[in-house]
Amino acid sequence: MGMTSLARKIAAAARKAKKAAEAAEKAAQKSLGGKGVTRGKPKDTPEAAEADRKGAATRAKERTRQENVRNTQSTSSINKNRNVSKADIMAANTAAMLSSMEKRIDGMDSGIRKKMMKDLLSAQKLKFKKEQSAEVDTMTRKQQQSASDRKKFKGYTPKSPFSKGGMAKMSYNKGGYVNCGASMPATQGKK
Repeated sequence: MGMTSLARKIAAAARKAKKAAEAAEKAAQKSLGGKGVTRGKPKDTPEAAEADRKGAATRAKERTRQENVRNTQSTSSINKNRNVSKADIMAANTAAMLSSMEKRIDGMDSGIRKKMMKDLLSAQKLKFKKEQSAEVDTMTRKQQQSASDRKKFKGYTPKSPFSKGGMAKMSYNKGGYVNCGASMPATQGKK
């Protein structure tokens, strides 16, 4: 029985200490204003409070900026003089959609449906790549033609057949002037 009374006394002392701690907490809350969870440190002056508020706003802006830097791609190497066309935007959206679709399909359970979806996606990717490569070829041709057009015309070389102009003349024995009657014996009647 001695142990139980001792345990009771210890429990009572613990309850008394807990109540005293709660009372001290309530007194501290009243002096600082607010609840224990959300209360801040007391401010000495309104100027110090204003400085803390501005510092917090600056830190928040810096955190937001750092987050944006992490989440956006670097555009330092992108040609800023070139306008982005609607077709380019659509192609980028299509590429992103195909990539997200592939991730979703990879997450599916193995089976016939997954294989079918993979085959469909592969066909779409192949079609997309063909369109992109055709567009690159077109762009390359346009760039080469534009570069050629910008160069000053130097004239034709002496060896080119265009230097004389007109068609090359053919002699009678090579079949030239077929209908004139002089080159073909069949057109010359016997007199």
